[in-house]
Amino acid sequence: MVITVPTLIHAGDFYVDAVNGSDDTGDGSEINPWKKLQFAVDSIEGTVENPHTIHLAPGFYGPEGSGDEKYMHTDSYESIQGVSPFSVKVFILQVRNSSNIVVSGIQGRLAIMGSGNVVTDHCIIINNSTGG
Repeated sequence: MVITVPTLIHAGDFYVDAVNGSDDTGDGSEINPWKKLQFAVDSIEGTVENPHTIHLAPGFYGPEGSGDEKYMHTDSYESIQGVSPFSVKVFILQVRNSSNIVVSGIQGRLAIMGSGNVVTDHCIIINNSTGG
């Protein structure tokens, strides 16, 4: 049995489009974006020397949109940047045990757990629980 492990890509900017992207044929470039936010996060690895930004096109990133799972997460040195919180919706984004993250231009639920140096900018955060 052969198990294929995705090769981690090292660049700076990656693109995801919940409407027109493809995880099968996309390469994360601006002209050939991926479809799922979590696929992008899992395909790249940011470092202190080479942080990454994932640019989200307008759309819904979640089960009823891009096909992402209900809970998506980001890793250290990987920032999520939407074009506008009025056009980019993320179901639930978890920042777990990560650092040096910027989340901007999205609307959705955000859960920050065990993380440091997390910045939110121009976001609409929806939280209907007792947590922060």
